Amino acid sequence: MNLKISRPANRRGFALIAILWLLVAMAALGLDDTVTTRDALATAQNRMNVTRATWHAEACGDVVRATADDALGDTLVSATAAWDTLDRSLASVAASLPGCVISSRAAGDRLNVNEADADALIAAFTADGVAEGKADSLADALMDWRDADSVPRPEGAEIAWYRAAGRVVPANSAFEDEGEIRLVRGFETADSLIALLGVEPGKIMLDRAPLAVIASLPGMTPEAVARIAELRWRGEPVGDINTLAASLSEDARAKLVAAYPELTRMIATEPDAWIVRITAASGKPSVSVVEELRLVRAARRAGVTRARLWL
Repeated sequence: MNLKISRPANRRGFALIAILWLLVAMAALGLDDTVTTRDALATAQNRMNVTRATWHAEACGDVVRATADDALGDTLVSATAAWDTLDRSLASVAASLPGCVISSRAAGDRLNVNEADADALIAAFTADGVAEGKADSLADALMDWRDADSVPRPEGAEIAWYRAAGRVVPANSAFEDEGEIRLVRGFETADSLIALLGVEPGKIMLDRAPLAVIASLPGMTPEAVARIAELRWRGEPVGDINTLAASLSEDARAKLVAAYPELTRMIATEPDAWIVRITAASGKPSVSVVEELRLVRAARRAGVTRARLWL
């Protein structure tokens, strides 16, 4: 009798399947390692781009400081004149700084949204063409956003309204930058109104501030604002309040003179400070870094009282 030893016919098939699964698993691990490595490299590259952009912005900031010092140190020009036209000096040097975009504005060219009361806000908005009822609502919404409580004003909006609308709730503190104003109810697309408002402390400049902002000042009648507009159109300085008042009718002059003590605390003939923003970018896709400087004048030198960076 011949005995035959029986072997499982599918043993080789099992081995082949096991090998195939092992290859798949190894490929998956390799792919995972590749993706992880790629992500790590992308993160490292992004950090490098941020660092390079930061260095570039800070280097351009150093040029801005030096330019301000050079302009003020030029003894052929009065320090006041050099300071008043510092934005022109900075615009001139910006053309020679590839990779940096520089913008500057006087601190007193807008209405400070953190300090203005409701009457000033309403006056500015109505002067810009907003209907009186809507101006009240906008002013109340701004005041509600910045005040410390959660009780809405008659025409305002507080935390409950924003939550119901699925929106960011009020900070109940001072605005940190102009971009935050757009979060307030009614200001989502109100570009012309936002352009009237700022967060920088500084006295209002009659030669630079929007006419709607000037209209918010005490004693500024439509006649006085129109006279300022005329002087600016002619390229003539507005001068002091007494000079301005002398060119007005008796009624407008009386109102301006009556507000003189308050006005002198609120206006200036030269900028209290210059706010300079430097934007630099690096990499592809590019990463941008912004440096913001607040420059103040001390005789014939410029000093930085605040410098901050953000992406």
